[in-house]
Amino acid sequence: MKKILFVPQISNRSYTTGKWILMKDAHIKVIKNQMQVLNRFEEFKFLIILPPLEQIEDITCYKELFYEEFFSTIDLTVVIMNACKNVAYNRFHFDMNELLTDKVFILDVDYVITDVPETARNFKMFFSLNKKFPKLIVNVHYIDIYLENQITPGESNYFWRQLDGIICADKVTFFTRQMLKDYFEYAAGLVDINLIESLKRKCSVQDYMIISEYEMKLHRKPKAENKIIFFISRCSDDKRTKWKEFITIMKELRKQRQDFEVFIANPTQIDNQLIRNETENADYFRIPEIPLTRKEYIELLWQSHCVPLFYDIGNNISIGFYEAMFCENVPVQLGVDFDNMDKDNLLKAFNVALDASPEASRAIWEQIIERHSCERNAERFYKELL
Repeated sequence: MKKILFVPQISNRSYTTGKWILMKDAHIKVIKNQMQVLNRFEEFKFLIILPPLEQIEDITCYKELFYEEFFSTIDLTVVIMNACKNVAYNRFHFDMNELLTDKVFILDVDYVITDVPETARNFKMFFSLNKKFPKLIVNVHYIDIYLENQITPGESNYFWRQLDGIICADKVTFFTRQMLKDYFEYAAGLVDINLIESLKRKCSVQDYMIISEYEMKLHRKPKAENKIIFFISRCSDDKRTKWKEFITIMKELRKQRQDFEVFIANPTQIDNQLIRNETENADYFRIPEIPLTRKEYIELLWQSHCVPLFYDIGNNISIGFYEAMFCENVPVQLGVDFDNMDKDNLLKAFNVALDASPEASRAIWEQIIERHSCERNAERFYKELL
């Protein structure tokens, strides 16, 4: 039986407690999709690195995370390793001592699939020094070449660490075609062109393991009678999701029509009062007092009619946005240059989305399902990756 070690880049963290929120984490969702479909073709033993339970906000045991029925037939082991306090630290953190103590069993794996290209070389060296040579697959979901993405400017960003991870990998996937293109165009100004061409040959785009039809259909609900605009993005403090600007637009839209409500998911749990201050406590805004469970979130996606997206660097559309379209929401997709957008056109886009017919919503679903369903792309994933 072949063994696969998954190394996720956990990114969803509570602003209130500082703990990780795994049930809503995009990378965890994709890994679960991959496990689900791989077992259709042959038996695998899966291992996944996760933080200890005391560092996790929303589960009390790991079985809660892998709750779907199909996991009852999957051979899965959780490898517990401490996580740092945020995503940026986890992109360079690698504790060799943790791997050398009670986790020697992970040496006997056939594949390492990592969402953290910055530490790929660490894993490569760890295994090779122990005379083990599993196939290393690196997934690139996030790149630092865009100024908006850089935590710190210039030489201290992660471009070179990611490049090193791509160099040492056997296969590499990028989340979008635009991201792959932008990354190597940027690299062309810094790296030998022959090296770039050799790296591109082992790269592909993997945007087709995003949605689990099983999970989404499990929690299906009819559309709400009153129109719902569902803001699913994080209300983060780094201004990337433009949540404050979104609230401003909703206030303007309310002057034109009153047949809608606005739900703000606030998945990372910033202080709700900060959001209420922006909404001026208007009663058509809905902010959950207790964070939505994964089940509640999917149910609300099905009940909603429109989902806006304000963050589009490198065409890096969030997985939640694809899920929203699967649930027959009409998207209002906006670029990063929000401040220079024509506000009248923006209001028109929301009006069109709210007035869209069920047939239009269904047409969006049909576009999403074939391209992004993990079940319908299972064989492609199995052949391309392994």
